[in-house]
Amino acid sequence: MLIFLKKNSLNEWAVKRIKLIDEKGKKLYIQHPRGQEIDIVAIKLEDYPDVELYNLWEGNIVDNIDINITESCSVVGFPKGISTGGKFPIWKTGHVASEFELNHDDKPMFLIDASTREGMSGSPVYCVRTGHALVDGKLMSGESTIARFLGIYAGRVGDDIEIGRVFKSNCLNELMINYYNLANPYRFIPSNLNYNFT
Repeated sequence: MLIFLKKNSLNEWAVKRIKLIDEKGKKLYIQHPRGQEIDIVAIKLEDYPDVELYNLWEGNIVDNIDINITESCSVVGFPKGISTGGKFPIWKTGHVASEFELNHDDKPMFLIDASTREGMSGSPVYCVRTGHALVDGKLMSGESTIARFLGIYAGRVGDDIEIGRVFKSNCLNELMINYYNLANPYRFIPSNLNYNFT
């Protein structure tokens, strides 16, 4: 699989080839302990000397913005392969369409109402707030922009309805905790370990 990673300058991109399966057919990506039922994976990238890796929000990610039905959210991806400024993603805005605290279809996911398209599966979903936001039930105001990573977009419920599925961010924690527990069976990994997937 070919991926585009940003070089140290603003609009230069490095094309890298990563393997998903080795010569013996072994998977080189990490799955959730529930397997394909949870449609997300983690892929380990090499430390490329010509590539700059950085946090999208540079410290402005929080995990306590209150999320309610009709809350706006952004899916950051490549609808029908479209990008901007080289290979930067497109932000498509929608709304939370199901109770965020509840699971849809007995899976750790919620629904969004958004005009998503092919090419956006695997995209991160954020709630972005500037100025005012409900944080732990309290109205907060300010000039800075904060964001909450909500999860990973995993396609629409059907072809004739613009309702999308988002696996909750905690699925990534579960995926990584399970991976490290399997790799280190005699080492205790706390269940509340918080990874930065931004």
